[in-house]
Amino acid sequence: MEISKDAQAVIFKKNTGRVEFLLLKRYDEERDRTDYRLVKGGIETGEIPEETIIREIKEETGLENLLLMDELEKYSYQAGEILHKVRVFLVENTKNDEIKVDSKNEGGFTIEKAEWVSFDLVDSYLAFEQEKESIKNGLNLIN
Repeated sequence: MEISKDAQAVIFKKNTGRVEFLLLKRYDEERDRTDYRLVKGGIETGEIPEETIIREIKEETGLENLLLMDELEKYSYQAGEILHKVRVFLVENTKNDEIKVDSKNEGGFTIEKAEWVSFDLVDSYLAFEQEKESIKNGLNLIN
């Protein structure tokens, strides 16, 4: 079984007293479906997870004014023959920069748009329970 080491981000910003989280609307070619997801990517050889997540955020959203706050958790899941080992980080977007979505197809996934979502709407957007849990854990650290 192949092992993939990944880094994922719970990205948030404070907007007039409330916290919003960045979700990516992403098309999955293999499954022929679109889901909202957190930013995530593979850790490249020679890279530490903290470098990976900042690189992935910049590549997928264009955001650069970021504050890596803490590692929230680690989890694993299996997709086909690949075991994904994921490290999740809490990242603050410190300025209200414009999001520039990288919409090129990469590994069968295409990002269609990015959206800031308040915590009370997160459950209705996200399909994956682990990502919902990661955001809840992030909110607990923010508050």
